[in-house]
Amino acid sequence: MPKCVMLEKGITYRPGGKLYPCCLWRWQSDQKDITDYKQFRKIIDQKKDQMNSSDSWIPECEQCRQDTEFKGESFRDHANEIVEGGFWEMNFNNTCNLSCRMCNGGLSSTWASLIKQNKSLNWDESYTDFEYKETLKYDEIEFYSELPNVRHIKLLGGEPFLMKEVYRMLDFVMESGHAKNINLHVTTNITNPVTDWWIKVIEKFKHVQFMCSVDGYESRYEYIRPGAKFDVVLKNIEQIRDLKHENIKLSISCCGQTLTASQHNTIKSFWNNFGVTNVNIEQVYDPFFMSYRSLKPSLRQKYNIKPSFDYDEQHWNTLVQQMAIQDNLFGTNFRKECPELFE
Repeated sequence: MPKCVMLEKGITYRPGGKLYPCCLWRWQSDQKDITDYKQFRKIIDQKKDQMNSSDSWIPECEQCRQDTEFKGESFRDHANEIVEGGFWEMNFNNTCNLSCRMCNGGLSSTWASLIKQNKSLNWDESYTDFEYKETLKYDEIEFYSELPNVRHIKLLGGEPFLMKEVYRMLDFVMESGHAKNINLHVTTNITNPVTDWWIKVIEKFKHVQFMCSVDGYESRYEYIRPGAKFDVVLKNIEQIRDLKHENIKLSISCCGQTLTASQHNTIKSFWNNFGVTNVNIEQVYDPFFMSYRSLKPSLRQKYNIKPSFDYDEQHWNTLVQQMAIQDNLFGTNFRKECPELFE
């Protein structure tokens, strides 16, 4: 397969000190999570040699392969185009104010609390089978000495706007004088506004991209993300859109899933009309029942969606069951909000 720059320059750090070359990398079942940096570099060098010696995709890169099949490109292509020096992807912990229906407790503290408070419900294991032991402290990162060579920092969540570790780390980067050489990428659910502190960040870093994770629009968005208000999200995105800083980039990322299928062909035009031209739709991979695996063939044809997954009626049945559980908790109605799925 073509080479990927992330195996040379990328490092994703997740809670518990787990190391990956990028956020899409999936260790295989016979591989253990790696927390030792020297061991990580040794194994990734071996994987890089394996990649360069074959025309086939290595198994750890399966998600990029499927993304390429789905939309003709993947994160690998984007990384090969933009990555200059060291690329850090930082996921400090699962602090988040939302319990989005395609998420879980490993990525959302709100989801973790929801499961804990409702243990007796018949949750699918995709919601309950997560391990979350500890957070990552910004001052215990063993590769901080490499900061002079870093040219990209990507903040993942949880929700970075709510993580104290994010503020402490970025303060450290700014005070060290390295921010001016670094492109900062923030993935946010944008339910919180950009404060004066974030304005300071924008002024200090070389470039700042706010990737706003927004699934669907209007009432469909609010169904997928219980408790979130779409008018608040619009207001916060409008704030970023109208900032007078040349080094800002604003983009929208939407999870391509069965619940957003009816808006698949209008999402980009909706945001284009709002003044945001950089819009991406990414396939949901897990939970299986939230992915296009539960989207019926007739609806795939109707909305011109060509996923890399086959339809599985069992996943559709699971989707209906799991939405019923959440509807009872949130006072919502799956059939009423998504009538097209029941045609």
